[in-house]
Amino acid sequence: MTTKGFKPAKDGFHPTQIKIEAELEHKRLSKEFKEQILSKLFSSQFFVFLITAAVIASGLIFIQKTTELEKIIEYWKIILPLITTYIGYAIGRARDSE
Repeated sequence: MTTKGFKPAKDGFHPTQIKIEAELEHKRLSKEFKEQILSKLFSSQFFVFLITAAVIASGLIFIQKTTELEKIIEYWKIILPLITTYIGYAIGRARDSE
């Protein structure tokens, strides 16, 4: 090239070229990492976790507001199968994706 352009190094690579390639690789890896985080955040297992946490929280709130033991037991008889179903679904989905 001219005196103002890149002068080839002895090994054929110029330091600026290596720096640019390293930056591009870093951007590519950052993009892949972000996509991985978003895919886990919006996965079915995460939604199952949120639903399970909400169901458990509703049960705990119901316990605090109700003093009758019979009503509390009946409520948990409804909630516990839901919780185990959600957890089973999440575990099954995790095994299927492996």
